[in-house]
Amino acid sequence: MEITRITAANADSFKELAPEGAFTDEELLWLGAVAEDGAACAVLGGGIHEGMGFVDWIYTAPDYREKGAADGLLKAFSSLLKGLDAESVEIRFPDTDEELYEFLEGEGFLITEDADRYSVPLEELIYSETIERMEEGRNPSGKIIRAAELMDPQPFYEYLRINNIPCSVKKEELRGYSFILLNDEDKITGCMLVVKDRDGDIEIPYLINEGPMECINDLFLALKNLVMEKGWEEEDIVFADRSGQMIRFVEQITDEDRDSYVIGGFKMGIRLN
Repeated sequence: MEITRITAANADSFKELAPEGAFTDEELLWLGAVAEDGAACAVLGGGIHEGMGFVDWIYTAPDYREKGAADGLLKAFSSLLKGLDAESVEIRFPDTDEELYEFLEGEGFLITEDADRYSVPLEELIYSETIERMEEGRNPSGKIIRAAELMDPQPFYEYLRINNIPCSVKKEELRGYSFILLNDEDKITGCMLVVKDRDGDIEIPYLINEGPMECINDLFLALKNLVMEKGWEEEDIVFADRSGQMIRFVEQITDEDRDSYVIGGFKMGIRLN
């Protein structure tokens, strides 16, 4: 088994093993495994954030599993992290991936519960009586802007870093639809990160608000305007329970307990490097 760096020169050989366009993400290092028969059989994409290494994607083709490909990729990635003084490596994965769970456990990862995921039909939110009452007599705050409107995105990225949002949340995806909340001095005091995922759903990776509850209302009204503008009313909104504000707001609007919308969860694997 040969481990190699994935570059523009060999990316086509590995493209079926990773999400579309993954190798263009400049924030991730991509490694590939080549089997003895010459087939590209596994890939790993990872990076480092505040002294901790993370694996964003690891996948082995079914015919080459349990033959050392994933093990070789992890060892090569861990070796690179040691050279950068990373203290640990972590990976977040769906709790339905039992094969990856068993593999990581065998590799010395400590596996813990991370977060549940929820999916709510957008039309249940944007056409709700709560949203209608919220809209009466007011518009979303003028201090809410799209991240894409920033002339200089660095303050936005710095805000994400300060709030410990992992850089595996890809910057180019965030700038398209995310909203930023500004105070009177134009300082960022909150944001709703919005991503259109590959299945067509609207994913909210994080929701941060340092101001009053009215700011959450304004962020949701801005989200409604975006949904109406793009014609996304028939999609679902997907989020994790890392944001208590998000859950409480959805429960308030729908008058349903969060368990009504749970679709699965994530596990976290972490290993000292």
